[in-house]
Amino acid sequence: MASWARSALAAVTLAALVGAGCQAGAKKAARQEEMLSAAGFRTIPADTPERVDALHRLTPGRVTPVLRGERTYYVYPDPEKCGCLYVGTADEYDSYKQIVHQAGHPDPGPVPWNEGALGNAAMNVQVWGPWWD
Repeated sequence: MASWARSALAAVTLAALVGAGCQAGAKKAARQEEMLSAAGFRTIPADTPERVDALHRLTPGRVTPVLRGERTYYVYPDPEKCGCLYVGTADEYDSYKQIVHQAGHPDPGPVPWNEGALGNAAMNVQVWGPWWD
């Protein structure tokens, strides 16, 4: 096989693998969102410029604890698919972990509190409305 043909075949193979990886990542995100909804997480749309900005300051695709007063909430920003913020309480996060386990996915484990501090710093709570109370 000529070297140009090998290069072309390698490029096509690489593109297929990257496409499959992106598709697998999208399917994983969709499953995670379904599991969050099944666990009782609510969605809050990023329907104002302030919410869009706040949503993009959070780490997408990752459940992060956020302290508000004496309560801990768990947030999952989804700027790509729904343009929204999934929000749950500790009970809903526990349900989510159970659903993940029952589905045969790896246990998400405890969310590191240092990430919660980052979530608190990045979260502009005033723009998300009354669910905090």
